[in-house]
Amino acid sequence: MKATTHLLAAACALLLASLPATAQVFVGSDDFNDNTLTIQGAANQAVGQWRFTNPNSSGTLGAWTETNQRMEYTTTATTGFNRGFLGWVSPSISYNSAPSGNNLGIGGAGLTTGNPYTSSWSAQVEVTNNLTSLTSGFSYTGFEIYSTAAPGNISNAYYGIAVNTAPAATWIVVEWGKWDATLNAGAGDFVRTNAFIATPDSTNVLLRMTYDGSSKVLTTDYSNDGGGTFLAGAVYDLDGAQAGVTAPYNNGFGLEFYASVNNIGTAVTSGQMSFDNLSVSAIPEPSTDAALAGLGALGLAFWQRRRKNA
Repeated sequence: MKATTHLLAAACALLLASLPATAQVFVGSDDFNDNTLTIQGAANQAVGQWRFTNPNSSGTLGAWTETNQRMEYTTTATTGFNRGFLGWVSPSISYNSAPSGNNLGIGGAGLTTGNPYTSSWSAQVEVTNNLTSLTSGFSYTGFEIYSTAAPGNISNAYYGIAVNTAPAATWIVVEWGKWDATLNAGAGDFVRTNAFIATPDSTNVLLRMTYDGSSKVLTTDYSNDGGGTFLAGAVYDLDGAQAGVTAPYNNGFGLEFYASVNNIGTAVTSGQMSFDNLSVSAIPEPSTDAALAGLGALGLAFWQRRRKNA
């Protein structure tokens, strides 16, 4: 009896030691309930989740704030194209590597292989885009992953899903882009491919991206009922038809919120463009599932034996 107990304890310890570490950096969650937005640098990425913020191209007209227990994007701009990015993590620190300088070597902790491009994961967030009374222009509220082709943030490809509002229309927009260094007289730009899916909802829409690290396939979908039913967005083959210029540098992905407005003729105020309940979770590989099943079987056998001896 005692030997069986020791065997079960040893098996548990061995299995738990082999499982991914607790979610950090790429894998994790934020419900925004503390109403405090803290931007972390590379040196303390393990402590804080939000890596960077870029209000817009000029950096003066838009703002990210964590308020009302959600993340909000506002802008005073009424004309022109204005956008903002809020980065959960950047590609350069989203992979596991040996600690060096500001890189703590924890990157994709919580993923089976430690790297977002070669591991499986799922990310989701609730977004609201209540600019439904526009008379001109359009607005986007969503999130995306992106990669670089080399050190120094050289662009590669991005993939995302968003809620879009325009005069008399609300859409789910799925989009991916591949960098082309020959565009804009050598300055480079993305070649974009998108699709618009008509939707009646623009409040608390659950957007989701699910990635298979083995097949390199990214699936985007969305839910209008809090996750009860998911509707198809788009499917991208990141190692095939929708591959970037090259495989992501060091198998790293960036993940960020994205908000933009274009010539909408009105300012965006608090509560109109918001994000809530971000969650990025690792999906266990088949080998991990098998190990968990084995542990369950061992536990059941131990329980049955103990009951019989009793």
